[in-house]
Amino acid sequence: MKTLPIIAAIGLTLTSFRFTDNLLPSGTISKSSTNAYTAAVKVTKAEFDALTADYASSSGSTLGGMMGKSELKNFISSIPGSQDFVRFRFCTDPTYSKTSLMLKGDHTLLRNTQYMRNGGSDESFCPTMCSLESTATKVSIDINASAYETLSTAYSEANAGKTLGGKIEKSALLEIVNSLPVSATTVAFRFCTVGGNTCVIFAGGNVGQEGGSQLFYRNGGSPDSFCPTMCD
Repeated sequence: MKTLPIIAAIGLTLTSFRFTDNLLPSGTISKSSTNAYTAAVKVTKAEFDALTADYASSSGSTLGGMMGKSELKNFISSIPGSQDFVRFRFCTDPTYSKTSLMLKGDHTLLRNTQYMRNGGSDESFCPTMCSLESTATKVSIDINASAYETLSTAYSEANAGKTLGGKIEKSALLEIVNSLPVSATTVAFRFCTVGGNTCVIFAGGNVGQEGGSQLFYRNGGSPDSFCPTMCD
């Protein structure tokens, strides 16, 4: 007769854990170990310098850009807790004719899927602005699903056979945002090539980092972190 109370107690404990997990604040990093990531790859400063220098010498096109830090953090917070990834696609900015990074979130019961990209001023793009820390403000644009699909399709048609985008864990992006100093208003990113695929490296800061090292993450931990292998 003692079996039922024990089972009930175990069930109540598990329910409490699930409920507590759902109440984690949006700024909480649920995956503190880089080994837990399947798409994100941690990059050292030396690797960042080498990869971006190689891309710059061979590409001759847009080298990267930046997004608003607060805008990116709000975007990450808008993604449901059940979703682990931020998906992204490349496009060509209609105003500046430079490669832009478009981010796609996911919908909730009360909110439609969110989209954003870098743009809004020439400072949104490297090599016009390539500093990893900036106080620029007009570097992010909110877009809708129609614009995302239209720009994605146009880029795909113009760059057949090339990398079209990818995905990265939202927890890794949140680590990047939280590692930046309070004074920073932007999050910089750079393009690089690994194994024939174009990756995006997000540059963080050294807040909370072991040894004061700067934090960098790129996508590319698995084949499905790239589009067109995986484009959803």
